[in-house]
Amino acid sequence: MNIKEKTYNIYLWDTIGQERLKSLTKLFFKNAKIVILVYDITSKNSFKSLENWINDCKEVLGNTFVMGICGNKTDLYLNEQVSEDECREYAEKLGCRWSLTSAKTDKVGFPKFLEELVEDYMKFNPKEKKNEKEEKDNKEKSEKKNNNKRFSLNQEVKVKKKKKTCFFF
Repeated sequence: MNIKEKTYNIYLWDTIGQERLKSLTKLFFKNAKIVILVYDITSKNSFKSLENWINDCKEVLGNTFVMGICGNKTDLYLNEQVSEDECREYAEKLGCRWSLTSAKTDKVGFPKFLEELVEDYMKFNPKEKKNEKEEKDNKEKSEKKNNNKRFSLNQEVKVKKKKKTCFFF
């Protein structure tokens, strides 16, 4: 994903929220920076289970992650059991972003939500920002340093100390 001219590798795992797989799911978010908890708007139980998932995330990650809550299946709004207001109030109580989407019909909302979460992570984690700046500075230094050392394929380069000839392919 590209955000503000920077490429981020995004890995998404759908742990499907099944209790029988719960011990395995903690392995998925072991080093996560961003956690998006998705619930089904047509299932009150799905929404209620968010609290358990949040506790699991905090148990594994402490408070070192950015979280978002996303209500899915908005295309089934006629069967809605969890209102938009309930989602918003819960997210505000937790201090996190929230969104509603449909995996079937929404092609813009979720990617935009993910982008906002990445931006939040970068904003609240100055260490990452510092690493990003250092990475950019190092790249610029490297480019300047190597600017005068351009080689073409099969160009012969003599190394003085070892009295050997090297070839670059």
